[in-house]
Formats: sequence, C-alpha cells, structure tokens
Amino acid sequence: MSTQWTEMWKGLGLDLAAHDALLEALSKGYQDIFLSQEKRPEGMEYFNFVMSEVHGLRIKELLDEKAGGLGL
Repeated sequence: MSTQWTEMWKGLGLDLAAHDALLEALSKGYQDIFLSQEKRPEGMEYFNFVMSEVHGLRIKELLDEKAGGLGL
C-alpha cells in the first residue's frame, strides 16, 4: 500500500497492518468488480479517483478542516 498517508493514519491510532489488509482487499474488489468492466464510461474517472483517495486525501481534507476550527 501507499506510504503517503502512513503518518496520518498512525496519528489517528489505526492498526496499520489491519488497515493495509483492508485497503488491499477493497482495492482488489474494486478492481475486479468495477475497473475491469468492459465499456466503463470515461466519465467515471473522477469517481475512481475519489474512491482511490477515500482513506487518504479525503481524511486529510477532513482533518485540515477540523484543524481550521470548523468543528468537523
């Protein structure tokens, strides 16, 4: 798995081994079920990006907003 977000995940107290196993299973399932579809619309690229970052970039965005005092 990507190590880009490891420090953030550590700071959240995640069990990194379990989280890596979860991401591996989710990635494989998403690949097998959705990304392998024939004639998958190109318009799904943004959704694919969002799904690929739901445990990384999106969490960072939420933490950044929380640190900014918005009470999230």
